[in-house]
Amino acid sequence: MSVGATARHLSVGRTTTFALIRSGTLKSFTIGRKRLILSASIEAFIADRCAAEHPVADNDFV
Repeated sequence: MSVGATARHLSVGRTTTFALIRSGTLKSFTIGRKRLILSASIEAFIADRCAAEHPVADNDFV
């Protein structure tokens, strides 16, 4: 997915998306001059953020 499409998908700006790429949070690669982000990386980022914001306690499963 392109940087612009990823930014729209995550509802963030391109600058934030590039910061996530630089930090290694989103895995990307280039083809020519175009930078693409792996869909699996986007899904993992969303899952990690959800898990961090909504931790599941062991006693939630009763």
